[in-house]
Amino acid sequence: MPGAWSRSLLPRLVSVSLTRNQLRSLDGLEVCPRLESLDVGHNLLDALPRYIARALPRLVSLVLTGNALRSDTVVSFRKN
Repeated sequence: MPGAWSRSLLPRLVSVSLTRNQLRSLDGLEVCPRLESLDVGHNLLDALPRYIARALPRLVSLVLTGNALRSDTVVSFRKN
């Protein structure tokens, strides 16, 4: 059943808070292309995937507070 749930509901997800989950990666979020708000504060992230802006084209709010992002982490979001 989890497979059916993720295939039907995750693509519809608009907002999610994943704070304090000890996440080390954001891999897999590409299945949520409608995501507009993502809070991944206070996790173990040290970088963002290069594809994040392309995979989440509707993203307007991204909270990264409390992560140890490397200083060379660069992501370009373009407004269409």
